[in-house]
Amino acid sequence: VEDYLKKGYSYSRTNNPTTKALEMKLAEIERGAGASAFGTGMAATTSAICATMKAGDHCVITDCSYGGTNRSCREFFTPLGMEFTFVDFSDPENVRKAMKPNTKLVFSETPANPLLTLCD
Repeated sequence: VEDYLKKGYSYSRTNNPTTKALEMKLAEIERGAGASAFGTGMAATTSAICATMKAGDHCVITDCSYGGTNRSCREFFTPLGMEFTFVDFSDPENVRKAMKPNTKLVFSETPANPLLTLCD
């Protein structure tokens, strides 16, 4: 156990060698500075919004998003002073028109749940 803890792994849900290897490989494949793997889509969604936005910021988000995503934006993040505009992402012009000076995030889910809408 001590050798395991020395490597920085104490609880597999927060960090483990398999997840770390996946993140490193994804970053390499995508030529990114890093990558993060999550156990659920909502964990990834919440982390992306929290890492990108603060009170007063705006997000353009697909109007065909997972119910939990939609609810989190409306009921959790909006009361914290974040603004969300839900638009049809099947036409890029809709996204462009929804942009504001304080837009910090454009968030799409594709294929979108529940209708499997594709955005390209």
